[in-house]
Amino acid sequence: MRTALVLDADSPAGLEALQSLGRKGLATHAASPDDCLAFRSRRVSRRWKQPISEPTAFLRWLRDLDAEQAYALIVPSTERSLRMLLSLPDDDALVAKAVLAPRASLETALDKWATAELALGIPVLVSRSGLTKMGHEVAARVGITMIGRAVGKHYLLFTGGHRLKKAPSSQPSPKGEGALPPSALGEGRGEGHR
Repeated sequence: MRTALVLDADSPAGLEALQSLGRKGLATHAASPDDCLAFRSRRVSRRWKQPISEPTAFLRWLRDLDAEQAYALIVPSTERSLRMLLSLPDDDALVAKAVLAPRASLETALDKWATAELALGIPVLVSRSGLTKMGHEVAARVGITMIGRAVGKHYLLFTGGHRLKKAPSSQPSPKGEGALPPSALGEGRGEGHR
């Protein structure tokens, strides 16, 4: 049977990964620095004490464990273990088992300033949740199109309506569906903005 090792099982992401992989029929092993809720999951067949020391000791532990267990998949659930795996070369067997995104993408995602710089280069931001007053003010000042409460085909346009074109429709649009014309925004405010 194929087995997956989920690192950082003490995190919510680790617990979700274990449950999801278990539902798909994989045998799952959980690793965590401390006892955690995931260790009590019926989907976990083995539990391991994960070292959180410097990368060399962690990677030696992981290599030894993988040599013994022959994992099909290794899931780094948090930045803690992901950073350790990123210290390895791209062609390392542990990196291949972790099925990681390209290194440049991960490094950008893990660097808060690089992520912010990348986000500032995107003129349209979409969120499933709402928008704060400060977020609205900043978006309007720097010219970012802000779309909030986006679920399916429905959303609220808060700023930057000039960037969107409304799709032709044979029926009137329900509240929040499709783009609002800039004239409907009233000084950059979209429906639902408080």
